[in-house]
Amino acid sequence: IFTILGDYLPNLRFLDKEWIDSNFNRIFPIENDNLWEISISGYFLYSSTVYTDIYEQFKQHGHIAKALKYKFKSDNTKRKVIQHICIMFNSLKDREAIFEIIESKDTEAILEMIRFMWQVDRKNIKKEDSSKIFTLWQKIYEVYKKDTSRDAQAIFSTLSKWFVFIETINDEILPYLQLTAKYTEKNHNSYFIVEELERLVQNSPKYVSLLYIDMLNNGVYPTYKQEQIQNTIELLYQLNEQENALIICNLYKKRGIYFLNEISKKYSTLGKNSDNNS
Repeated sequence: IFTILGDYLPNLRFLDKEWIDSNFNRIFPIENDNLWEISISGYFLYSSTVYTDIYEQFKQHGHIAKALKYKFKSDNTKRKVIQHICIMFNSLKDREAIFEIIESKDTEAILEMIRFMWQVDRKNIKKEDSSKIFTLWQKIYEVYKKDTSRDAQAIFSTLSKWFVFIETINDEILPYLQLTAKYTEKNHNSYFIVEELERLVQNSPKYVSLLYIDMLNNGVYPTYKQEQIQNTIELLYQLNEQENALIICNLYKKRGIYFLNEISKKYSTLGKNSDNNS
């Protein structure tokens, strides 16, 4: 019965909104963990649409707060709750719950939030989306910046996906990106950064070079995709970041990785020829 009540809640509410609203906490009995979990799972697992008014009922009566702390038998229930919270944050209907996820330091919940926000927004990025993502990134940085645990490293690594939301790099956001670059390979995410740094190098050559050096100094030597890395380093040379570009090439060479050699030789030769002509 409780599974059906949760599963068909939108339909039942369409038939009799007043009855559903007045009996909301009987359908989702928050003091009875067993029945509450059954009805909550019935709703979140089978609801493909986020209904704002129903979500607000969950929030008002403390169900969202409990769901964030509760150990569900099915991990999928918690994931669906996180996804609903992300959608409500994106639609500006709930600006609080998503920060509670971060403050909870629940690693799996935070990773789900990072991945879902990336999946939802990456294909049609608007300026306001980037701004919202930045506030979340800032909060994660504040909570985890002194944490070197494996969980914290996994979170910063997964944040590599959010490089797609950056238009230009500046001094304000550089520290957040540096921590992500430092741990990016913990979950094998460096290819996200490689791809996005190639896009960002035109607008932010100095910061792109610093992020590459940070990765290399922390033992992260991305080689995929080589052509993207080569293009980025060549652009660094062309955009007056020759010194840092050479440092990057030499660090790769010191590690026994030589696919940047031709680029460093090319610009070294051009520099000598320029000096001779002078």
